[in-house]
Amino acid sequence: MDLARSYFNDLSFLDTRHRVKAVRPLRCEDIPAPKSKLPEDFWAGERAATDLEIGCGVGRHPLRYCQNNPRRRLIAVEKSPVRCRSMKVVMEKEGRPSNLLLLHEHASSVLCHLIPESSISRVFILYPNPYPKAKHLNQRWHAHSIMHRILKVLCAEGEVLMRSNIESYMIEAKEYFQDHWNLKVNHLKSFSKEDQKDPWTHFEKKYLDRGQKCFELSVCKPLNWKKP
Repeated sequence: MDLARSYFNDLSFLDTRHRVKAVRPLRCEDIPAPKSKLPEDFWAGERAATDLEIGCGVGRHPLRYCQNNPRRRLIAVEKSPVRCRSMKVVMEKEGRPSNLLLLHEHASSVLCHLIPESSISRVFILYPNPYPKAKHLNQRWHAHSIMHRILKVLCAEGEVLMRSNIESYMIEAKEYFQDHWNLKVNHLKSFSKEDQKDPWTHFEKKYLDRGQKCFELSVCKPLNWKKP
């Protein structure tokens, strides 16, 4: 069993309703500017719906998503140079979709300095590091200060979509999104290999091939959203 999964199998992680804590605010002025730049006209005029994937790994999901959704465009962010190089190798072989923009950057720099408010339609956070120790709670995406900025760049009725193989982590995320971030929960569902014929990521394929269940959480930002 994975170390993270063994931590989260402790039932204490399942009772999250009374331990949802306030998340400290984010100061974008304290976040370093990215080295990358977007095309000058990227946000100009009429444009396709723009989505964001945080921690895109070696690109399995971004490539398939852009190929299957040619009328949308995706900003895929990955901080690991090794994973970015691997993704570029794949794109050299398979071709880079014109609606895919890969950025080798920290997500916080991109969110604070390259993406304006209310401009993103969908945010993907797929199989993130769960930071299973209780003392690292504020490193989990749903309890991290960067979520303030993620929800600012998300447009009204925009979606945050998370996947993980750890059910209790997703239950905790659902509680945070609902009770702290004032988002509407669309669904929290499980799926198996039989349900997902084409796994989204290499992690997902590994977990499903092992016979594990994976979990998907979808939440949206209401039209009348009130920030915490």
